[in-house]
Amino acid sequence: MLATILSGALVGIDGLLVEVEVDTAFGLPQFTTVGLPEGAVRESKDRVRSAIKNSGYDFPTRRITVNLAPADLKKEGSAYDLPIALGILAAEDLLAKTRLAEYALLGELSLDGRVKPIQGALPLAVMAREKGLKGLVVPSENAAEAAGHTGSILTVTSVHGDQAIVEVHDSGAGINEEASRTLFEPTITFKKHGMGLGLSIARKNALVLGGDITLVKGELGGAGFRVTLPAAQDSPVSRSVPPSHEATADKPESLGRRSAQREGGAQA
Repeated sequence: MLATILSGALVGIDGLLVEVEVDTAFGLPQFTTVGLPEGAVRESKDRVRSAIKNSGYDFPTRRITVNLAPADLKKEGSAYDLPIALGILAAEDLLAKTRLAEYALLGELSLDGRVKPIQGALPLAVMAREKGLKGLVVPSENAAEAAGHTGSILTVTSVHGDQAIVEVHDSGAGINEEASRTLFEPTITFKKHGMGLGLSIARKNALVLGGDITLVKGELGGAGFRVTLPAAQDSPVSRSVPPSHEATADKPESLGRRSAQREGGAQA
């Protein structure tokens, strides 16, 4: 089975589109990466295997071939970990291939499945826009850089009872009271990118799963959103809070805080 994930490579200060093709087939279990991979890229198979297993998935006992195209372009760094891992899951029909084809993905994986920051998010974001993609998926630490503006983004993860909570705060202009009343309703937009449906659809998806998305007071002076979803009982996040300890509803115990900050104007 074959899956293709879009990613990118840096050549000087320019970002180039890279197709990560993953094929899983019957045969003796092995993991091969082709397409001029450098050392960190060749080592990705060990990080990817552990990350998939520690995220609750079974790593396929098949012959796995990863091709990084174009094959004549040298591939460096650990940013291909995430697209390779998602390519394997998509090839096993565990992810929707059509949705993945709309985005470029970059990120280094830790052995427990966490996504770590990468280098060069801004030129890769420019490349994604030029290629007409819907967006670029990067680690939260790279979000401000990829947006191309001065600012900060803070993410806070926590667990309260059987609920996993993710808060995202930015240092932007914020959302005024009038706009906040209809924020999650479908709207008509005249922006070059977007349809005015994103927040409405995202909240409905969260509600279907037994969670919610709400607007909260931003800790950085801008907007703040809280995403609440049921926590998997055997997930690393749910195990992080000891059974004898309960975080209060008003101030749940913080399990992790990540911030992304970009100083000065974006330059290419």
